[in-house]
Amino acid sequence: MKPWVMAGRTRGFLIVMAVAWGGGYGEARAADGAELRATFDSIRTAELIVEPTLELEHATLDQAGLTLVFEKGRLAWLQPVTINGRIRIFGAYFEGRGRMLFTSPLQVEQAQLRQFFKTDSLNRGFDRMLLLFSEDVFERLNSQGRLAEKPFKKKHRDRARDLLKALSKDDEHYFVFETLKALTGEPELPFLLVNVQPAKSPRLFYMFDPNRREEVALWRHHNVPGESYMEQICGFAADVTTDRHGINGRLKSALASAHYDIDVSLSSQGLFRARARVAFVSGRTGGQLAMLSLHPDLRMRSVKDGEGRTVEFLGHEEKRDNRRILYLFMDRPIAADDTTRFEFVYEGEIARENVGLFYVTAGAEWYPTPVERKRSTFDLSCRTPRGYAFVATGDQVGEVPIGDTIMTRWTVTRPTRNVSFAIGPMERYEFGTDRKYPVEIYFSEQLHVNLGPALIANGLTVGRHMERQAGNDLVEALHMFD
Repeated sequence: MKPWVMAGRTRGFLIVMAVAWGGGYGEARAADGAELRATFDSIRTAELIVEPTLELEHATLDQAGLTLVFEKGRLAWLQPVTINGRIRIFGAYFEGRGRMLFTSPLQVEQAQLRQFFKTDSLNRGFDRMLLLFSEDVFERLNSQGRLAEKPFKKKHRDRARDLLKALSKDDEHYFVFETLKALTGEPELPFLLVNVQPAKSPRLFYMFDPNRREEVALWRHHNVPGESYMEQICGFAADVTTDRHGINGRLKSALASAHYDIDVSLSSQGLFRARARVAFVSGRTGGQLAMLSLHPDLRMRSVKDGEGRTVEFLGHEEKRDNRRILYLFMDRPIAADDTTRFEFVYEGEIARENVGLFYVTAGAEWYPTPVERKRSTFDLSCRTPRGYAFVATGDQVGEVPIGDTIMTRWTVTRPTRNVSFAIGPMERYEFGTDRKYPVEIYFSEQLHVNLGPALIANGLTVGRHMERQAGNDLVEALHMFD
């Protein structure tokens, strides 16, 4: 680190810089889940340190697919965070004159750029930029600057705050969470996240994330009446060289599900409650942070680890929010390729009752899964109102009446990615021949009657005995597996 950086204007800045990557005072201690959750909030709300600033002139920063040229301007760091006893500088704000160059070695990604930007490579000027990063990027930026005479002002702090807020707009936590993950682990490659609005361009996010399957990604702000969000334009693996080799990168999920043991209750009003005990196998990197997916109409109430300890989590709180991601902050790292267990308690309305019929809206998203699903086995115990047929994926292995409800048990012994269920005033029909693929159809005549007028109004014809048509179609289709 350069001597001039060590000679900051205040003793406080001197201490921050001196221990930023060197360790700190006392022995390092692993942060627990609550501390990591607090650090997440600190990253999301960090303010700009307006003094001192660094002057950059003809400085460059290269990352896969991206070159940033800081032609002339000033840069200042965001407030650092402390992780595992070490002070970490993770972000910076630049204002001045610069250029952003981006391209991809893949023809398919170049075609994406042409579709959205009318060119297969970007070369755009910019006047301000927010960067979040890991140690390697900090050192590259720091080594190319010199101590500036002028500090930033309140207006610069406000601009930096707005750019940071844009990364978590509408309670989108992904970008900040990935930043924290990069700071807590020891990735083989550096982490870099850029928020910039170049000249004659919508707002862009560039991210190089060693924890992603495709490490390189580019988003642009899609903004039309009634719609405003960041849409991904490009994504490719860091070591990809052609459109054939390694185009999809390597799977790097922190957790892969292995087995589910789920207790479900569904009231006659459609309220769904579940307790899911899940065995996961950790990925090759392990760690203390993980992302799972859950239907947006379900609210997580508690998460515990295999020893009954509470696990910090962050999910979607507003019912209008369509987010599906659940973020876990664990007390201790999970070893690579190890098996760990969690218990999830959650509830919501995913099987709405209407005039005696249930409309199940969750598909296979009614239980927490890794974002990149793997095949798992399942044991299900489902308590549902009497008077309604209930069917789930797998084999039914038990049925017991309990008051005005029925408890059914189901098992899936052959690992599968998606498990779903249906409930309603349905009749069960069996179809098939002596072949090895029997077919069961659960059919609601009343629902068919209700849908008839709507289908006819749209020019669609409906026949009688739809259960027979569907069953015979499935039987014939299964012949291809003989």
